[in-house]
Amino acid sequence: MPLGSWRRGRGVLVWGGLLLACAAACTQAGTRLDRVDPPFGSVGGNDDVVLIGTGFVGGVRVQFSKRAAKSVIVESPERIRVKTPSGPEGPADVVLTDESGRTVVLQAGFRYRKEP
Repeated sequence: MPLGSWRRGRGVLVWGGLLLACAAACTQAGTRLDRVDPPFGSVGGNDDVVLIGTGFVGGVRVQFSKRAAKSVIVESPERIRVKTPSGPEGPADVVLTDESGRTVVLQAGFRYRKEP
């Protein structure tokens, strides 16, 4: 099984059920998740955020710490617009899964904050 190439950043890659942790963002089959913009939002969810990376195609699923995004729109191979689900205060892993089941995880890529 090919391991693909590794890129600088934060994240882990899950391939075929194996979790390959790394201190850098991991790339497999051309998909890479670099960051979330903005990287924070309300614990109530429903915030518009953009996932930035490469290799994005239609049919992807996005989760924030095991909670499905409310809306996922692939705007380009480098941008996905989502509405965040609700979540507990603190960091959340952002998980991108393609139609073949390949998953890229950006550890603590998003932070839920309580509204003032």
